[in-house]
Amino acid sequence: MHRFRTSFALGALCAVLVPTLAAPTGAADSVRLRYRLDPQARYEQKMNMSTTMHVEIEGLPEDKASMLSAFLGQDMLQQLAMTLTLDTGEKAKDGSVPFEASIGNLDGSITMGENKMPMPKLEQDVSFKGKLGPDGRMLELDTSGLDALAEVMPTDVVNKLMQMTPTFPEGKLAIGESLTIPQTYQMPIPGMGGEELKIEGATVFTLRSIAPEASTFDVETNVAVSSAGGESGAQMDLSLGGGGRGTATFDPRAGLFSRITIDMDIQMAMNLPAEVAQAEGAGAQPLKLNMTMKGPVEVTMGRVER
Repeated sequence: MHRFRTSFALGALCAVLVPTLAAPTGAADSVRLRYRLDPQARYEQKMNMSTTMHVEIEGLPEDKASMLSAFLGQDMLQQLAMTLTLDTGEKAKDGSVPFEASIGNLDGSITMGENKMPMPKLEQDVSFKGKLGPDGRMLELDTSGLDALAEVMPTDVVNKLMQMTPTFPEGKLAIGESLTIPQTYQMPIPGMGGEELKIEGATVFTLRSIAPEASTFDVETNVAVSSAGGESGAQMDLSLGGGGRGTATFDPRAGLFSRITIDMDIQMAMNLPAEVAQAEGAGAQPLKLNMTMKGPVEVTMGRVER
């Protein structure tokens, strides 16, 4: 179970709750960003990820190396599909629009050679609430209902992913200007019990073109370890970096980002001194771990019939 939670959490770092935006106004070289949620409407967002993970570990004792031989040094195909449904209520007197979002379809697997391991299924839909602020610049979320996802991926990661929608500026965004969404996560360290990584990153949307049928953005996301918690974290040599590049298509007629695609490329390296490896039950000699994760992530969103 821990392997699934860690693997899918790394992949989940790539996911984005796509913002719904008002159609651009003004000159063709700038756009005024505002969220728009129609009252009594339903929106559906789908995220699909298909990444290849490769893990190498040096310094394991023979018995542990044999036990882990099924996935060490081999390409592991990690697939994850998630559907999020967002239902809005009546517009309030102050102009805000309440909504409830639910994750009703979360499916994934890790494939190694001919072996395919499915991700544990959710026993029930997972829901959270929020509202669109009256000025359209901010989505306020209450993600306390996401605790039910803890068996699939770390709760802190899930909460941060659901809160990746920024507060928009009052003015317009010109072609060549960027919108940055900072992110900070805490995630378990593979094989290190309850120790956690503190990961910082950002997703940057840079406006490239505006047209009546679509506005396009370059998208760049990056992650890096700022520190590792716990006693062992202070003694290890650990680095995590990389991110991804892609594009986003904004549909001004629908008033939302209809599609975002990102090609991910993340690298992680961890070196444990002999005393730390021994304390963690990984052997009596220094341990070296290298991991890469590459592949596409696609997020689509649109209004659907209730």
